[in-house]
Amino acid sequence: MKRNTFIITLIVLAIIGSIVTFYTSNLLLSDVSNNFYGFHDVNFISSLPGFFFALDFILASIFVIRYYRYPDYKKKTINLYTIILAVFSLLGFVFSILTGAIIYRSFITPYPFFGYTIISLIVHLLLLVSSICVNMFVRKKLPQDTAQRKYKFSYIIYSIVFPIALFFAYNRFGAFLLAPIFIQYRTLYMTFVFYLSLLLPISLMIHITLYYLDFYKKREGVSIIVVVALMVFNLILGIETLVLGANNTQFISAVSPALAIERLITLPVDTVAQFAFMFVITLYFLFYALKSYRRSRINAN
Repeated sequence: MKRNTFIITLIVLAIIGSIVTFYTSNLLLSDVSNNFYGFHDVNFISSLPGFFFALDFILASIFVIRYYRYPDYKKKTINLYTIILAVFSLLGFVFSILTGAIIYRSFITPYPFFGYTIISLIVHLLLLVSSICVNMFVRKKLPQDTAQRKYKFSYIIYSIVFPIALFFAYNRFGAFLLAPIFIQYRTLYMTFVFYLSLLLPISLMIHITLYYLDFYKKREGVSIIVVVALMVFNLILGIETLVLGANNTQFISAVSPALAIERLITLPVDTVAQFAFMFVITLYFLFYALKSYRRSRINAN
């Protein structure tokens, strides 16, 4: 995959994936909230076909990154990700059938938008068939991988943490992109800090992606500046958001559409999670950047 193709593909996946992730996550959590005080129905099933689309975008983004970054493992990468996609698509297909047959009793309904169930059914089926075909026919025609990957413990931890971090970043960026729909302009003077903070997780993901592109190679000092800036912005915007939301009901009401979990349990889980997530990951990359900078100085001498 060429560099420009990689960048354009990842940008498209990030923008569309963020909108889908935020929208479908809200749908799922809204249905969960209906059962919050006791499980009394299975209507949450209707949100799952859409939610699996969000997981598909996360999966596709990680696949593109690893396919570009590790060209020596193309065949193994395609095998792994087509299998995961097939599982997601199968589950999405099954839940689409259950949604039409049990929840709405129709595959053409206006909920949550017209054609949702039948579109989910068809798209998940197409993705399922495509993933099987790519794995069985396209992958086998590729040459054998030129190297064998060793799975270290750190790589396993990274493979677990990164998809979760990317999902969170897409969710927050999706909230920012869809903010014009629910934003209250009369309270923007105090909520703009919160909306700016929604850009921090995706900014961190961009910073990480630049490492994959070797952008910071021979620019180690720039990577330190970037990560320190992210840490400072996280500190300022995070603390100010928590302070504003501590006792200001107007602020909480204005930003609640972007905070599905907080609406569900009335605790600042999303805000605290973002602050902690940004702090831990930026701290790690600060140490990594300092280590790379020191190594480059030694090699230069």
